[in-house]
Amino acid sequence: AASIADDPMRRAAHVAQGAAAPDEEIAAAIEAAAREARRRQAPSAAARAWEESARLTPDPAARVRRLVAAAEAYQLAGRLDRADPILDEAERAATDPSLRSQIRLLRGRAELFRGAPHQAHALLVEQARMIAGEEPGQAAALFAEASMAAMPAGEARLAFDAARQALELARETGGPEEVRATLAYANALVIVGAAAEASGYIERVASLESLDPMEDAMLLQAEVGIRSVLCQFEEARALGERLVATARAASAP
Repeated sequence: AASIADDPMRRAAHVAQGAAAPDEEIAAAIEAAAREARRRQAPSAAARAWEESARLTPDPAARVRRLVAAAEAYQLAGRLDRADPILDEAERAATDPSLRSQIRLLRGRAELFRGAPHQAHALLVEQARMIAGEEPGQAAALFAEASMAAMPAGEARLAFDAARQALELARETGGPEEVRATLAYANALVIVGAAAEASGYIERVASLESLDPMEDAMLLQAEVGIRSVLCQFEEARALGERLVATARAASAP
């Protein structure tokens, strides 16, 4: 068995037990363990560590950031019952615009996970429009998520409109938001019957940054479907196998 010195999660738990008051050094050590758990595709362990790290964080802004990370990891682990109250706590204290946008995105994602895609789409679009002028990258993320939320609702036109707005905004900022927006737009094109046009966008994705197979599982699942429609079966199979491996790793004890 791994010793405490060799296991970052056990070491973090051991350090936390001795902390009676907020301490940034201890909080940072526990956050490092959370990041390692997240890298290993272990969202439950990461969420618990980030939550404990937030509890021990003296700086209010850093505490909110760690709370948001904990809530996101709890969502990825399927624990909305833990994610929701943490988001409530983070939202009450959040002042940073990017963190507030991330909270809004996680709120919308929670509605989708609960099986309420119409509510998720409406919430995400409303928040995206509010910040599009000042935070185009964050707004693009919200619009892309809104597009994916509209799909299970059977709202092809809403999905297309949200994806189009996401891509327009994401082109201003680039980075992973452009990847997500491009995938969302390609998926929307397939849904509205323009699969041939989607091909060019899918090929563009290959030249951009890769996405997190857990955090962006919904978009990557859509990419599997798009590539299948385009008869790119080998690429679809390889990506599907990657997603399955990630899911298995996340569910392993």
